[in-house]
Amino acid sequence: MFSLPQSQFLGLFLESILYGILLVTFGISLRCFFWDARGSTLIPFKKVKRGMLAMMFALFTIATTDILLAFVDDYDILSVPENFLSPTLNSPVWFTTTRVSLLFVQNLLGTSIWLYRCWRIYDRHWSVLVLPGIFFIATAGFTLSSFVVTAIPIEWLTLGGFENRSQTAVRLITAAYASGCLTSLLTTVLIVFRLWKLDREVSRYIVANELREGLGKVIFLIIESGIMFTSTELFSAISSAFESDAGFVAVAMDMQVIPIAFNLIIIFPHMISRDSIYPGTSSSSVRE
Repeated sequence: MFSLPQSQFLGLFLESILYGILLVTFGISLRCFFWDARGSTLIPFKKVKRGMLAMMFALFTIATTDILLAFVDDYDILSVPENFLSPTLNSPVWFTTTRVSLLFVQNLLGTSIWLYRCWRIYDRHWSVLVLPGIFFIATAGFTLSSFVVTAIPIEWLTLGGFENRSQTAVRLITAAYASGCLTSLLTTVLIVFRLWKLDREVSRYIVANELREGLGKVIFLIIESGIMFTSTELFSAISSAFESDAGFVAVAMDMQVIPIAFNLIIIFPHMISRDSIYPGTSSSSVRE
């Protein structure tokens, strides 16, 4: 059984590995935004998907800030051997609050991306977002509630019938992760179902083999990214529910996996020729 500092250090180790992967995918994604598929022609800035570019930078900035804070937070563990076996953490409250805030912002952004892609792939039909939207609102509500429970005086919680601040916060955080997991799972299924239907329509055409190959790659990409995001959300929810020290590892993975999954959906469609995709579902509709 690891001590809390040891678990936190293990989380930092895994987060560092994932951050290296993030740096690589971030660099390739920048190339995809500003150069064509062959990498020989610079795309005019007015044609660059600025909204997606801003989202990519936002996710990358949050992930970078978190790992920098993690290194600072673990400095005492590395420099003072006694701290490594300590049963408690000595992190300042503001430090912990900042990292938790970054985590929840990252999760809300990641979940909103899946909602947006689902909306785009269904030709901007709002009806498809009804159920996923409910889960997303629940995620945001549980997240905000956990902040309130953490910030307000304990006397107010007692008056409201909540005797244990820690248990209340854990329940809210678990509910937030569970709602986020359901949102990403549902939107992934909806997107894959839509692409699968288009794949069946494409099979009627003469050039079906080329078109279906392109759609098949996109479907695989969506499933891969969806599994990455959903599995980390599920892992985080389970760790939080059981109040396990594995939560440090889950949080570390979550912070980096979200932008990595986002970058992959930018990279792979860029590698697929637009002409090989069925006109109603170009690679840009997946990237946007």
